[in-house]
Amino acid sequence: MKIDYVDKKYMIHGQRVYQEIPANIQIGQIGSIELKELNSMYTRCFETGDAQFFRQQTAEEVQMFFDNELGLPDVMSGRGSHILLCNGELIGFLFALPYGDANLHISCMCVKLEEQSKGYGKLMLEYVERVAKGEGYQSLTLGTEKDMRAYRLYESYGFKVVSSETLIL
Repeated sequence: MKIDYVDKKYMIHGQRVYQEIPANIQIGQIGSIELKELNSMYTRCFETGDAQFFRQQTAEEVQMFFDNELGLPDVMSGRGSHILLCNGELIGFLFALPYGDANLHISCMCVKLEEQSKGYGKLMLEYVERVAKGEGYQSLTLGTEKDMRAYRLYESYGFKVVSSETLIL
């Protein structure tokens, strides 16, 4: 199986107008929720989603990736990392950590499948951008598969491809 994987970069600028956060939505610190619940959401989101890489992994490999490749434990205390709640229920999260001098890297972003396409991904990107801007970062980066729906979100937000590769699994 071939997977087209890309690294994308977004340059932070002062021109973006952020949407208002709806009254039923709360953005909270990532450390305010149990890691076990985040892990569970991560697994549910990706096993039912369109990430080819995830579907090629065994349950043990998925757990190892979560534990070792997403920046834990550092992302749990990072200011850019956050949870998204709707009426008090966890519907999404974003892990972010510094990468280089002036860059904040998004290592993972999840939105519950039934809550996707409602603008929550954009809301989380706006939040991490505001935090990054306030902390003096100049850019955001992330990696994604070209065939994922989230690829279009990142593209519409302004992320540009900086490198790509084809992975053969």
